[in-house]
Amino acid sequence: MANRSKSLTSSVAGRLLCLGLTVSACVLPQNDDPLPVIPPQANRPPRIDPGTAVPALYQEVNVHPNCTLPTFTIAVRDPDVGPDERLRFRWLAYTENGVLGPVQINDLNSVLNTGAVFPVTAPVSLFMLTVLASTGKGRRLELIVADGELFTDSTGKIQTVAKTAVGEDGGQMANPTFYDTYSWTIDTVNANTCQ
Repeated sequence: MANRSKSLTSSVAGRLLCLGLTVSACVLPQNDDPLPVIPPQANRPPRIDPGTAVPALYQEVNVHPNCTLPTFTIAVRDPDVGPDERLRFRWLAYTENGVLGPVQINDLNSVLNTGAVFPVTAPVSLFMLTVLASTGKGRRLELIVADGELFTDSTGKIQTVAKTAVGEDGGQMANPTFYDTYSWTIDTVNANTCQ
């Protein structure tokens, strides 16, 4: 009798196993489009190429009125090209203590991005209107390049305003904008002899 219940149990277990394998092999309908359509990359950040900076990182500048001021240039590129792709520039001068000077130089005319790498040159007025006009060691000149409007938030941090993009459904969505920075250390002197 014990053998009969064992074989009955084995038989039932075998049938359940076959039934389980049969049911698990059942074909269920699948979604043909499981992933949503991913929109193309909307906006990529502009980049400043530090290897193209002239001068590289440090420069002594003679601010004597009879001396010619050096030119500060650096290459900028933005992979996004189009009629709405404009680059904006802001020049900041900091004291030797790292305090932002009272005057900032904004390039009011934004530059239409053509996709090419192009040089950006510091305006000469930086050495006439900002803290760089007086003598001092360890000053800092900073360039900010952005592909959106620049503003300073309540904490004093530079931000960019997001652009508005049209979604696939016709609605509007925020398209983030970006900025990049580069800094030079400058010692300003007022010597009678120009180099």
